[in-house]
Amino acid sequence: MFLKALDRAFGIGFAVLLATLALVPAASAQTDALGNGRGGLAYVFSDPPPNVASSLTVHARGPGDVAPQSFAQMPQWLARHPQLGKVDMRGGTYWLVRSLAPQSAAGAWVIEPANTFFSDAHVTVLGSDGSVQGFQTGLSTQTEFVLHRGKSVRLAADTRYWVVVSIDTPFFSSLPRVDIWPLEQYRAKVLTQTVLMLAALGAMLGLLMFNLFIGLWSRQRTATLYALQLICSVVGWAFYFNLPYDWLGVSDWHVNYAPWFFLLSITHCYFCIHFLELRRIGPALARTGDAVALGAAAALPVCWLAPAYSHLVATFVVGSAVSFAVASAIWALSRRYRPARFFLLAYLAVLVPGLVILPPNLGIIPDFVDNSDLLTLLGTALEAMLLGFAQADQLALAERSREQFRQQMQDARRLADTDALTELGNRHAFDKALEEYLSQQRLGASGALLITIIDLDGLKVINDTRGHAHGDALIRAVASELGELQFGRCRAYRLGGDEFALLSINGDMQALADALADCERRLRETDFPEAGLSFGMSMASNPRSLISARELTELVALADGRMYEHKRNRRQGPRALQAEAA
Repeated sequence: MFLKALDRAFGIGFAVLLATLALVPAASAQTDALGNGRGGLAYVFSDPPPNVASSLTVHARGPGDVAPQSFAQMPQWLARHPQLGKVDMRGGTYWLVRSLAPQSAAGAWVIEPANTFFSDAHVTVLGSDGSVQGFQTGLSTQTEFVLHRGKSVRLAADTRYWVVVSIDTPFFSSLPRVDIWPLEQYRAKVLTQTVLMLAALGAMLGLLMFNLFIGLWSRQRTATLYALQLICSVVGWAFYFNLPYDWLGVSDWHVNYAPWFFLLSITHCYFCIHFLELRRIGPALARTGDAVALGAAAALPVCWLAPAYSHLVATFVVGSAVSFAVASAIWALSRRYRPARFFLLAYLAVLVPGLVILPPNLGIIPDFVDNSDLLTLLGTALEAMLLGFAQADQLALAERSREQFRQQMQDARRLADTDALTELGNRHAFDKALEEYLSQQRLGASGALLITIIDLDGLKVINDTRGHAHGDALIRAVASELGELQFGRCRAYRLGGDEFALLSINGDMQALADALADCERRLRETDFPEAGLSFGMSMASNPRSLISARELTELVALADGRMYEHKRNRRQGPRALQAEAA
């Protein structure tokens, strides 16, 4: 049964993957391996730049190789540098080349080596008018635009240019591009993307702090794991978008996002296991999550031992962790685990853009959405918020379960203290009331306790002559009469069979004896002429010291003995309550 549900979950995930990848050829049919061609990119966060440059070409760069020094040298330089199909995702040193003709759009432009992680790049711009411009960009250089690697150049009208980029990187996070933008349009793009990126990271940081506080304060393991997951996600994405390099002075490429995404996968798995309670409801899935997490931990050293492979392995590990989370959520929903609703939505929010960015991250195809990494970050922020909703839903469900349990326990305690036939307190409730009196007495909050033990006469005769149903009706009638007595906070109990008790604070013996005589008269005048009430009383009151538990037990026995004495007197002659009630 488990394997069928798991197959169904992975089947749904595979269908989503195929549907997404089916859109890839349609979006990139007009592009080559580097994203060039008539189809171009889908620009989600900005207007597309003007099409003033040729397609990007990639060339091998050997040791000591230098860029051409003039526009006229380009044909000879290109002849010495054969064109490659695309870069190796494991990094290296390359030349990226585009030709540029801004035509009448002269003025300030921005050239940006983009769309990938790189440590250093040198851009050379050679004009047909003999002009030469150049700049360095990368992790160790100062940026001109916040969190972006582009820099501005001056281009003249009716002048042709070659843009030659020398790029050096330990690995590529996607196929590189060389983007060329008019300055004002680039500024608008930078502003939009920076605001979206910081808003997404800010939302995740707020959720991180809240869940870390909740987890550490209340020792909730799920909240703590979620906070650890958010720490890895926030730091990893911050490195991905250059925040530590630009704002914290980090310049070493060995300190990058890849290790954090390995750690993110580990915390992903354990958060999923604990949130969905897989160790309880799905042990086999929990073991799968353990295997994915251990695999991520085992692969983590690749970030330092073989950094060229770190991005590729991290992409595979993150994909495995997200796939595990989605499959587990689908499985949990099939088991009617309600909190999995928001959990599944959360991981679908990151899975869909993840499927868009995954093939380009592996170098399989070029990006068909501009800045797809920002789209994925926004999906991650949405995932974080939906996981917050999932936790709130889980807490609400747990609170409802606890409330139901408390109500059930209260009902159980009430039933344990209640006589089923009469709904009066039973003997257990009677004993608890005596214990409570002793406690209140020590607090100085009690008065004199009047104890009355009552025996129902005539019940056996009615059971034998008129049936047990009529006998039960007599018991209920007596309980109703006793329950309506209002003498000093009087409370009635059925101790069992035909025996009842009354406890009254500061009650009056004579008044209560008269009231019981009236109860007996009403019973006889209705449907129970055979019935009678024999009773005995005692008063628990000692103004000089507290009544002890032993003394209280003796007073109950005294009231019980007086009840039997009253019963004997009733059998011997006319009813007389004075002696028994004294």
